[in-house]
Amino acid sequence: MQPAKGHRCPACHSFLHPDPIKRKEAKLAEILRGWIIHELPNYQDLLPSDFTLDPAKLEDLTFDELTQTIFEVMDAGQRSLPFGSPTYIIPVFALGDDNSKKSEYIDHSTEGTFTKDFRKSLGAAFAVKSLIARKFKGEDAGIKLQIWDVASGSSYRWFRPGFYRQASGAILFFHHSLPQTFESLDSWVDEICAVRPKTPLVIVGLLGGSNLASPKRLVSLSEIDKFRDRHQSPYYEVDLDQKAQFIRPWEKIAELMLVKHI
Repeated sequence: MQPAKGHRCPACHSFLHPDPIKRKEAKLAEILRGWIIHELPNYQDLLPSDFTLDPAKLEDLTFDELTQTIFEVMDAGQRSLPFGSPTYIIPVFALGDDNSKKSEYIDHSTEGTFTKDFRKSLGAAFAVKSLIARKFKGEDAGIKLQIWDVASGSSYRWFRPGFYRQASGAILFFHHSLPQTFESLDSWVDEICAVRPKTPLVIVGLLGGSNLASPKRLVSLSEIDKFRDRHQSPYYEVDLDQKAQFIRPWEKIAELMLVKHI
């Protein structure tokens, strides 16, 4: 006899379902629920001042409902800022093949510690980048980018749209010494734009980094120019061995996202 929808195993408390996709979705919902309960409260500067968390209210939410809850809470955090406080909280998604070294760049150029256990189990990890937009609408504006580093594994493909629905923009990463990471960018664009048409995009080409078989440039500038023109997106390069270069792409990304977001 098949277990009923939503039935919990009395031993491990995980959900059982005859449909393997539903079982996987329920498992990922459990993991995301754990992230909300244990990790989200650590980001106090993104949350409403009166933020409280009732785990019981999260119990029966689906994966999509949980992702929506995360962004609704952070949006409420922005609305609760003191009147006249020019601070903007903007969700952005880091897309690209896992071997593009996007995670290495994000880990070394953002604040706090990524939830690496969640990256492995959920297929996404979270970080924050704080910036100042100079003279935006006549005054300096504070920006906090919510950065979601999304795993490229095919086993995660079916749930990524649940995150994309909240996107203000996306950063496309490839590595110059790994041309396959550049060749896959069109599929990443298709995937996010199927959910969020006309999503603002920024392209970042990485150089250097750890454990490279070859440090050579194998993606031509003409190929990059064609891709950039096709998607009408700015392009920046970062050498992972030159930390002084890390900040510039984030500044440009924040500027573009801020104009689109407001």
